Amino acid sequence: PINRSRDTAAPFRCSAERNGLLYFIGSAVGGNELFRSDGSTAGTFAVTDIVTDSGSGQVSPCIAGTIGGVLALNDRILFVGALDSSTGFELLSSNGVDPPLLVADIKPGIEDSHPTELTRVGQRAIFVATTASQGRELWASDGSIAGTQLLMDIQPGATGSNPSSLVVAGDRVYFLATTLANGTELWLTDG
Repeated sequence: PINRSRDTAAPFRCSAERNGLLYFIGSAVGGNELFRSDGSTAGTFAVTDIVTDSGSGQVSPCIAGTIGGVLALNDRILFVGALDSSTGFELLSSNGVDPPLLVADIKPGIEDSHPTELTRVGQRAIFVATTASQGRELWASDGSIAGTQLLMDIQPGATGSNPSSLVVAGDRVYFLATTLANGTELWLTDG
């Protein structure tokens, strides 16, 4: 059951629809989890218990100002979390039934790549993530390990361009990014 006793228990902080079911990050006893709902009380439950008693797994709440932390893509639900203590917050994938899978350990090891602004363009997710060598830049994924890569290294080096405010218009994503040479400007990509 969703813990409704805390102020952070807003179950619709971010959500996605897939096959008539609503998927969202909700606050459960012990921490945030990926939930699914058919609209009934009995049909609303955590997809899996990532936040175990050992506290090794975590699901990231949506971060204010992002497009969302849950995205329906192809036959999967993408969201942000850490499956265990060997990775930081990374892009995860669920079919809505089985335990989630790590899509890619973008920032290998226990540090977080903190994917944000999950945005769908066609059959790809466009999002912002951090690495040690590129900083915060634009990434793309089809939901698979092989299909997840850096999309644009706008500001080369560890500084990164810190893309933000992703907005879909037609088959393009518009966003703001910052370079040392030009400051903050409007950019676009078709993914």
